[in-house]
Order: sequence, then C-alpha cells, then structure tokens
Amino acid sequence: MALLNMKITTTDATPTELEVASGTFLEFANEMTAIVVVRVVARRTDVLGDSAGYELICLAQRNGGPETMEIVGSVTKVVIAEGTGATSWDCNVSADTTNGALKIEATGEAAKTIEWTACIHMNDSRDFAS
Repeated sequence: MALLNMKITTTDATPTELEVASGTFLEFANEMTAIVVVRVVARRTDVLGDSAGYELICLAQRNGGPETMEIVGSVTKVVIAEGTGATSWDCNVSADTTNGALKIEATGEAAKTIEWTACIHMNDSRDFAS
C-alpha cells in the first residue's frame, strides 16, 4: 500500500501534470497491477473564493516495459464540488506509456492562479507477494 502527495500550480487552461518533485513520475514496476484512488483539491490563490474537489478511481497495470502501461477499463471520476468560478476546471488520470507511469493532470483557467494538491492511495499486487 502506498500513499503519495502531488502538487502543481496552474495559471492557464493547459493540462499540466502534477508531480511529487520536479520530473518525478508515478511509475509502476513491471508486472504490477494497482487500484488507484486520487483525491484532488484545487483552490484559486490570486483572489479569494474559488475551490473544487474531485476523486478519480482506476485499475492500472504495467505488464512489461513502459509501453505496456494501461488503464484497465475506464476511470471513475466523481466531481465532489466545484465553486461557481471553478466549473471549467478539471483533472484526469491516464497511462503514460513513455515512462510506464500514471499521469495525473489538472486543467485550470486562463489568468487564474490555482494550486492543485492530490493525495494518491495505491493498493497494488506486490502487497501480497511472499
């Protein structure tokens, strides 16, 4: 079982990957499967007011090299809440087949400074290895 925190600040509407540290990916080992639960909170910091919360749940696996990384089935996304000024914000999770990792991206809004924080809980197949 793993628990990680990731963050990023956005100032536009370009999808931006959250990171643990600069250039650090949520990389999977070869022959690994995990249920991943990502809880994301976003808050506008240049003015008071706007916030949003999301939960993303998926089953992900990597069978061999990085190119085998995939989401099994589809991602379940729950929009917990979006303030009236946050309805165009979004976040998503996808497979990164270059790095063999999960990619968690946040999309903010032009001319708004938004801080994104994610808490990732993973229960993976290696937890039961002998």
